[in-house]
Amino acid sequence: MIVFRGRYLEAITHSSYVKEHSGRDNELLEFSGDAVLQLCVSDMLLELFPDSREGDLTRMRHQLVNNQVLAQIGRDLQLGQIIRLGKGELSSGGRSREKNLANAVEALLGALYAEQGLEAVRHVVWAQLQEKAQGLFSYIPAKQRVHEWSQKRYHKVPVYQIIEELGPAHNRSFVVAVFIDDEKIATGAGPSKKKASIAAAEEAAKQLKI
Repeated sequence: MIVFRGRYLEAITHSSYVKEHSGRDNELLEFSGDAVLQLCVSDMLLELFPDSREGDLTRMRHQLVNNQVLAQIGRDLQLGQIIRLGKGELSSGGRSREKNLANAVEALLGALYAEQGLEAVRHVVWAQLQEKAQGLFSYIPAKQRVHEWSQKRYHKVPVYQIIEELGPAHNRSFVVAVFIDDEKIATGAGPSKKKASIAAAEEAAKQLKI
């Protein structure tokens, strides 16, 4: 069993515990941990996705450092079993409360930063969040990725053209081609022009490996 001392013990101490006992709660370490977490996640995203736009990186960072994600890390680390809580917080389900778990994770990062420095926090962030970050990138719509790639490479936006319409009027399907710099990159089909253009963009993203 891990024994927590010093700042690490402070990091798992809820304010409700301090009110009933003594010592320091984890709020200041949480404040520090939040800041260093934002920095390390920003650095990780810049390294993983150097060609991404600021808005996409900001969106991904927000999705990686929210309470839901941090609380799940806390559950994986079984922090709920060791957080020090006051009797009232304990009886009301505080060990499994999302906010308590997320705050404890941030506070432990703050303690780690104070004790071992930024590189130690970077290591933890990469270990806990790299896979999730790479999964988030795939959620950026293919049309957006193709648009950004085309603008960066050619300073032009992709052009989508309907090249074929199939079926009767009540059951029409469309084939759309996407052109970049006047070159046809891919085609896609769908029951509407919009869905066909999305399919074309997804195929283009595969072809361009973006």
